[in-house]
Order: sequence, then C-alpha cells, then structure tokens
Amino acid sequence: MRRLLLACVFTGIFIGIGSGILSSTYRRNTELWQNVSSFHSLAQYKNYFGNPKYHIPEVNEENFEQFVQNSRMCNREFVLGKEVYVFSSTWPFRRFFVWQKNGQIVKTTWSCGL
Repeated sequence: MRRLLLACVFTGIFIGIGSGILSSTYRRNTELWQNVSSFHSLAQYKNYFGNPKYHIPEVNEENFEQFVQNSRMCNREFVLGKEVYVFSSTWPFRRFFVWQKNGQIVKTTWSCGL
C-alpha cells in the first residue's frame, strides 16, 4: 500500500512538471506568433531575431530540396520563384519562414510554405 501511494505521488509530480512545461511552451508559442504576425517588414524580423539563418534569393528546383526538411510538408507551387528568409527563435526552438515576392512579404509560416 505504501509503495502504491509513493508511486502515485511521483506520478503526480511528473505529470505536473510535464503539464507545466507544455503550458509554458504553448504560451510562448502563442506570444511568439502574435509578435511575428504583427511584423510588416524584414527589418522588424531582423530586430527581433537577429540575422536570418538562411536566405535564398529565389527558390528554384535545384535549391528546393536543400532547405526543405520534409518535402511532403512543403507546397512546391507556393515556394518556387519566391525569396525566403529563415529566422530561428531561441525558446521554444522555432523556425520562421518569411516569404517575399518582388521585395514584399507575402506570407510568414512556421513551416515551408503551408
């Protein structure tokens, strides 16, 4: 009986810690996305994240596979011909793809063009 009680206590502690971490990550994701979605220029991204990790002046068939981790998760038709800057956040570790066409931001995504 004592072991069962002890096991339940430790399980509760681990569940509580896990829930706290998930809650903190979710809250930070929401805060990050709210900040990023209000940006209207590349300068705002650079001020917030620093220099981009990657910059591809024009996505074409040759360089498409180089920066796409999972090509099934990327809309090839959307990304081809666009300029992309990839910024990374610290915690939580997220990549933001800033898509431009003719010098104007077209879209910002968590993943490749979805």
